[in-house]
Amino acid sequence: MSTHFDDGHLRQEDPQYPEDQKPEEPQAEYAIIELMGHVRHVGRVTEVERFGTKLGRVDVPKGGKFELGYTTVFFSGAALYRMTPCDLATVTKANQPYEAAGRLTYREDMEDDDDAADLEG
Repeated sequence: MSTHFDDGHLRQEDPQYPEDQKPEEPQAEYAIIELMGHVRHVGRVTEVERFGTKLGRVDVPKGGKFELGYTTVFFSGAALYRMTPCDLATVTKANQPYEAAGRLTYREDMEDDDDAADLEG
């Protein structure tokens, strides 16, 4: 059973389920995954079967937002050290680009001598 795409490639259909009766995708589960070797991933977690064995899959959002895309990481159960369930807000915060604290606290207007004199007296 196969169907042709518009570009001529073949797509294999799952003979177990007709197109309109495929099982529903599981609800998204978010977690902090820690693997052996001091590796940590924070994202959407699922269990998949690849190469005849079960693997964990973590989709790590780029820039903290799934709308920008994500990077997928597969891992074996034997490599799992710890899994901590969390929510989407934690995933977003953990994957935001790093901003140095100096950029957030530095104010250019404090360099002027007149401004410094105003603060002193």
